[in-house]
Amino acid sequence: SGNWRAMLILSSVPSLIVGLGTFFYLHESPRFLVAVGEIDEGARVLNYISRKNRRSQHEIIFREEKAYMIEWHRAFAKPYRAPIYQLFSKKYLRITILLWMIWFWSNFLYYGMVLILPFILSQLEIDSGGKSNGLLGLFYTILGEVPSLFVSLYFVEKAGFGRKYTLAYTNFASLLSFVLAYITGSSILVPLFSMSRFFSKLSWSMIYPLTSEVYPTEFRTSGFGFASAVGR
Repeated sequence: SGNWRAMLILSSVPSLIVGLGTFFYLHESPRFLVAVGEIDEGARVLNYISRKNRRSQHEIIFREEKAYMIEWHRAFAKPYRAPIYQLFSKKYLRITILLWMIWFWSNFLYYGMVLILPFILSQLEIDSGGKSNGLLGLFYTILGEVPSLFVSLYFVEKAGFGRKYTLAYTNFASLLSFVLAYITGSSILVPLFSMSRFFSKLSWSMIYPLTSEVYPTEFRTSGFGFASAVGR
C-alpha cells in the first residue's frame, strides 16, 4: 500500500552519490595505468598518494624511476595469460571448489534472507493486529549491516582472525542467528535477523579479499569472476 516508486528513487540516491564521487574524485589504480602504458599518469597518482600520506621524501618520481616503470610495463604487456584450466589444475582445484561453495552458500544465505524478510515481517504485522510495523522492522534489520563495515576493518588484518577465520566465525554466527530465530519465533525475530545480516555482511567483507589473494596474478581475475558467477 506504500509508494514503491518513491522508495525506489530514494534507494537509488546512494548509488548516484557513489557514482558521482567515483567519477570525479577516485583515482585510477597506478598499477593499471602503468600496465596500459600511461606512465606519467601512473606516476602522478603515486605522487598524489604519497602527498596524502605525508611522505614528502617520496613525493617526486624521478626520470630514473619512470624508466623502471616503463620496463615493468613492457614485461607486463607480453601476450602471455594463464589459461582458464589452471583453475582446475591439481594445485588449485581444491581452492577453486571451496571458493565456489563459499560464494554459492553466501549468496544463497544473504539474498534468500533479503527476499523472504519482507514477507515474514508483513505476516508478523498481520498476526500482531498491527502492533508491529513490518516496514520499520525491515529497516532495523538493514541497520544491522552498518556496523559490519567498521568491524571488518579491524578483523581483516587482525592476527588470529584475518580473512579465513573471520569468514568461518561469521558464517557460523549467522547460521546460529537463523536457528535461534526459528526456535524462538516472533518475539525477538527482528533483533535476530539484524544479527544475521550483520554477520552475513561481515563475511562478504572477507570473501572479496580472500578470493583475490589465493590465486596468482596471471589468473586472479578469472578465478574471482568464475567464483562470483557460480555464486550468483
